[in-house]
Amino acid sequence: MAATLETIGNAAGPAGTAVRAACAPQIDAGAGATGFNVGVAAAAASLVETALAEGRHPRPRCPRGYSPVERSLHRQMTESTGADICDSGSAYGRGWERNRRIGDLRAQPYGTVDLEYGPDSPIVTVSTFHRLSELLAHAPDMNRRFQRFNRRTDPDDKMSWLGVSEAFAETFDKDYTYYLSYSDEYDVLSQVVQFVGFNSGDGREFVLLQTHNGCDVRGGYSRPVAYEVDEVCTFLSDLQRWTASCSCDGKCEYESLRLEMIGGGSFDPDGLDSWPERWQVAADGSAKCGACGEEVLVS
Repeated sequence: MAATLETIGNAAGPAGTAVRAACAPQIDAGAGATGFNVGVAAAAASLVETALAEGRHPRPRCPRGYSPVERSLHRQMTESTGADICDSGSAYGRGWERNRRIGDLRAQPYGTVDLEYGPDSPIVTVSTFHRLSELLAHAPDMNRRFQRFNRRTDPDDKMSWLGVSEAFAETFDKDYTYYLSYSDEYDVLSQVVQFVGFNSGDGREFVLLQTHNGCDVRGGYSRPVAYEVDEVCTFLSDLQRWTASCSCDGKCEYESLRLEMIGGGSFDPDGLDSWPERWQVAADGSAKCGACGEEVLVS
């Protein structure tokens, strides 16, 4: 039986009314009131999937005690960027769904370790929420300017958020910076981010940052939010740096594509090229030092 407005809309139950209302103009202008063309059918099915996913994972309230930057990041990282029947989210989950299940993003570990490829190639993952919370500053005035620019420049919502961000940055800085962490060979963040960084001309620097809340990296980015940073180039490098240490004063630091040892303990002061054997990694990504018995803290 051919898909119709009723059969696809009813699949969402209570959400079917909204689906039918959203798709009716396209149907009337396209395949008529009783059937879909393929594009409209896919769009309707994606709306149904989005409604069902949002029903399974309602947006949590921001917990108490968050700073302004943390509240802003919580809004971004739990923002629904929808579902598409062509993505892999139904199998692997989407970023916004996972973050909504966490609820309090502060409860995540700062960093985890994976030795799947052996001690010579430790995979360290750093919480995007924790790292961004440290590096970003609240910038409500620049945010308001960006929102006014968006309404004036793209009143019909035809531009991508990235396009609007780049156009806004260019009004301040012709040499603005674009960065996508997914394309960084040395990315350690738990969730992909992209940003446009610029100098505002008065000695301050900002980023218009988006978090990737979808499944496939090609789509599913949050609305951009402006944050102030000390320097865009420093912010970029700090995103991908991590340190690991334990109570016996051994310290391992990853910086500028090298893994080296800093500090005392029994480690080689000239550096090392593998994860220390005495730092034992558990299945959940946490690590403990076999010498001092303390947790290895990744930060």
